[in-house]
Amino acid sequence: MDWQNQWNERGATYAKAINDMLAFADVHGWEAWQGPDAQDDRQDFAPQVLERLREANLHGTTSALREQLPPSFAPFAQLAHERGQYVGQLVALDNDRLVFMVGAPYEPRQAYLLQDGMCQPLSREWLAVGKAKRGTVIAVADPLAITLRDGWNGPILNTLPYATDPAAGITHLFPFNAGDAALVVSAAGIDLLTPQTAVRLLPVADGDGDEGLTGLIDMENADLSHDNRLICAGSQSSDHLLFGADGTRLGRIGPQSEYPHFCLFSTNDSLLLSNSCHFYNGVSIAVNVTDPASVNIAPYQEPGSDPGVRLIDPAMRVYGGVSFSGGVILGDAHGYLRAYDWQGQALWRHYLGGTISGMALSPDEQRLWVGTYAGTLHQLALGQGQDAHTIGNGDHKEEHRWLFWKGESSVLKW
Repeated sequence: MDWQNQWNERGATYAKAINDMLAFADVHGWEAWQGPDAQDDRQDFAPQVLERLREANLHGTTSALREQLPPSFAPFAQLAHERGQYVGQLVALDNDRLVFMVGAPYEPRQAYLLQDGMCQPLSREWLAVGKAKRGTVIAVADPLAITLRDGWNGPILNTLPYATDPAAGITHLFPFNAGDAALVVSAAGIDLLTPQTAVRLLPVADGDGDEGLTGLIDMENADLSHDNRLICAGSQSSDHLLFGADGTRLGRIGPQSEYPHFCLFSTNDSLLLSNSCHFYNGVSIAVNVTDPASVNIAPYQEPGSDPGVRLIDPAMRVYGGVSFSGGVILGDAHGYLRAYDWQGQALWRHYLGGTISGMALSPDEQRLWVGTYAGTLHQLALGQGQDAHTIGNGDHKEEHRWLFWKGESSVLKW
């Protein structure tokens, strides 16, 4: 048997073994599993597959290569660790186009436009990109200011001066639906900006919930509600704090693990997902925020002790997520996507590999883009049928993946 057939047969066998293990654990728990651990032993084939991938990109035959050699992460795990990089700040312009950043906030970055299956580099001056939760407003940060436009390459609505040196790196950028303000998240602080004003949300030197920090913050995270009425912001040394659209402090959510790490509003803004982490594990809860001023969730609550709190996931350190009409999709440190409804019922899981760094969902909720710290961008057609090499139970088809690996002469499409 030649190595290509071995790649396919061993890959399908490995995926089936993992899926069987996960299905067993769903019913019986991991402590009851007594079978062997599945192993992907195709690492020796990785150099040959990579060379074939380079050739296919050079000659425009990537679709044929994908049929011949279905993608996998495990054989390339070491290469991804050595040469991968952050792919995030994913912005779905419509059902078919995506804008995103390659490079961590503290590194030189490159913005790309994904269109017609091709990744086109954009200006090297871009530091961050974001899109309004509703409407067409696009925000682009460069070294001088944040520019808000009405649509992709549309007319300028506003220009926002910085309150914090952008050299610190912008982690997330959330423009308001009206194009008159933006929420800017960085290690130097979380700021609410308008053309005339700047409100510092975190850190603040009042000793209330953030231990009086005034320097750089870690694990900075935030989200803006779809109607722009609420902001959630947190860091390693704070609770998850709720603010009004003008920056007025309203409520707080204490961590149910150790450190607030990620937050996300439901599509109707009635619930907020609050994730806190400890090492590479964590706890995610959903909190009713319809009356934000009354939200005061104590840390480390027993499940079910507060009627306004629901346990969504008991294990993930969440690095990225999106809300959708039926719930929430979360990505973790181990390369898994997991979807839940807002009652905490698991809907599906899908494995990509690498730590998840960001997601974007198309407006019609049929396509999901996922970035990872392993230097990969994945495009999934949701519910369109998985192949024999897929680890997961969501019936999702990966249409393409792109490798942004340091040392390669070009982006590699697979």
